[in-house]
Amino acid sequence: MPIALSRIALALILSTLVASAPAPDTTRPDRVDAIESHAPNDWHWWDLLESLSVAAAALVAIFGINAWRAQLRGTKEHDLAEQALTLFYEARDMIGAIRHPAGGGGEGSSRKAAPDEDQKIKEIRNQAYVGYERYQARQECFNKLHALRYRFMAIFGKDTVTPFLEIHKIVNEILFAYRRIGRDQEEIAKYVPPEKLRSSYERIDEAEKIIWDHGDEGSPDAIQERVENAVARMESYCEPILRRNNISWLRRFMPR
Repeated sequence: MPIALSRIALALILSTLVASAPAPDTTRPDRVDAIESHAPNDWHWWDLLESLSVAAAALVAIFGINAWRAQLRGTKEHDLAEQALTLFYEARDMIGAIRHPAGGGGEGSSRKAAPDEDQKIKEIRNQAYVGYERYQARQECFNKLHALRYRFMAIFGKDTVTPFLEIHKIVNEILFAYRRIGRDQEEIAKYVPPEKLRSSYERIDEAEKIIWDHGDEGSPDAIQERVENAVARMESYCEPILRRNNISWLRRFMPR
């Protein structure tokens, strides 16, 4: 659209120059002779001045359109970068809340239990449902983040989708680990042959490393590291854009 407006402005310049030229007077014989002999028309200096002023105004309009287009593009990039980075910070906190080892009373009880469910099995299934229950309470953040990836890719390139996909993958891994623990604990509660107990407990241990935040225990937390890496990568995309636009805004108020 701005390109089309620039072409319109150029056309306006040409049409104005043509229109401002005095029309030949065909009612006078001397003018007819001038036309027939291709003699140049008489231009008054004020006609030329008027044409130049209109042309200058059109040129200013062209430069204004280009500046407006650049400012609009910068504003869109700034707003998108700010929104994406804010959602990543929020998602980091949401994942931390889902993985928090301390649980509240009654967590998991929103699951609909089967009428004939054994009390022990019910407790195991409710405990495995805690992760999904916590996720549901924070699902809006993850939905917004996952949907925003298309706009981010369109503006900043396809390679920028990686941190979006990483956060989405981490959340799915946490939810799957909760279900896996529930299945293994349920099998143990029902009956697992002694030769299979070890493998069941090993799977539970691996799943607990995913669902619980154990970064304060001195051992590295692989999930937390992946989350921080995804956030850091998004910061590397967004912070230069945010700083660039903030500096441009501040320069308007700096003395020259």
